[in-house]
Amino acid sequence: MVVVNQDADVKSLSRKQIKRIFMEPYSPSHLKPVNLPKGNKTRVVFNTKIIGLPESRISSYWAQMKFSGRGKPPMELDSDSEVLDLIRSSKKHIGYVMETSDLPENVKPLFTVQY
Repeated sequence: MVVVNQDADVKSLSRKQIKRIFMEPYSPSHLKPVNLPKGNKTRVVFNTKIIGLPESRISSYWAQMKFSGRGKPPMELDSDSEVLDLIRSSKKHIGYVMETSDLPENVKPLFTVQY
């Protein structure tokens, strides 16, 4: 489930818009993406269903972007709870968590990944 702070200036996003935010180094969105760590099951599902690429291809893409100075990958946090804590306290970030996660009061879902 893709989440943002309830006070963030966004009502909804399509899968394509979310992909752009997470994959374009200078996304037109004002939201800053947050990833879970590599190997995390939720990240694998997100990459497969939203980004449409396996982790190896995404890692290769970001390595090229960093090497060429054209961008850097999204920030990584260690767990769903860390992502939710950041989203709860920041209107600037967008992240994803397990669909079964209990959302804090000021965090809203924007998009749910269908398994």
